[in-house]
Amino acid sequence: MSAQENIELAKKAYAAFGSGDMETLLGLFADDIVWTTPSAEGMPFGGVSRGRDQVAAFFQALVEAEDIQDFTQEDFIAQDDKVVVLGRSKAVVRATVRTIEMGYVHVLTVSGGQVQRFVEYFDTAAAVQGYRQSTGTGA
Repeated sequence: MSAQENIELAKKAYAAFGSGDMETLLGLFADDIVWTTPSAEGMPFGGVSRGRDQVAAFFQALVEAEDIQDFTQEDFIAQDDKVVVLGRSKAVVRATVRTIEMGYVHVLTVSGGQVQRFVEYFDTAAAVQGYRQSTGTGA
């Protein structure tokens, strides 16, 4: 696929996530996709997920943990089989009612018309702060 076709595939995936269409989203992923997201203290998802079932479980944990209020993609940059997505997000952590706002970078590797690999980068310190339970000491 061309770089532009890879961008269109990525845009279709983000649109499916944005509309809650998990069936379409998961269908854009290779059976053996490797999905990597940073882990952060208190965050009930993160690490490496392998295969569509584990990635589906990742998304389930994400939407159960956070009320996503904004998830914007600002730039799509493609070269060869890679698409880099720059964006920003805002979510309220359901358990703490704290808001997390941060930028993110996603790197998607496309092969055979499907996303084969996904790597996410974001401010883990902001995530820890958002998930941190109050200690009753003003923290």
